Amino acid sequence: MSSSCHCRTSLRETPTIGKPSKQFLPTLSCLLSGIVLALMPKCPACIAAYIALFTGVGLSTPVAGYLRILLVTFCSISLVFAISLIIKRRWLSWSTH
Repeated sequence: MSSSCHCRTSLRETPTIGKPSKQFLPTLSCLLSGIVLALMPKCPACIAAYIALFTGVGLSTPVAGYLRILLVTFCSISLVFAISLIIKRRWLSWSTH
């Protein structure tokens, strides 16, 4: 029998050295989604003005309204997904202790 078999190691014993991006990715995603949601203009005309200012592309107000709804939806989904990953990791670490 070899002592190098790792088939029965728990999640707590799994080495995490060298994988900092995997640990911080849900937290970073959560922070970025929250910042985008907090700083997003509420008025579709303001969104159209910001897009025109930063990109030079003009949008109509209805298109900017749909774009705002789309961005809020994507940011909300990303925020919920990141929070669920953080909760899942903490729950797994608590259950292995």
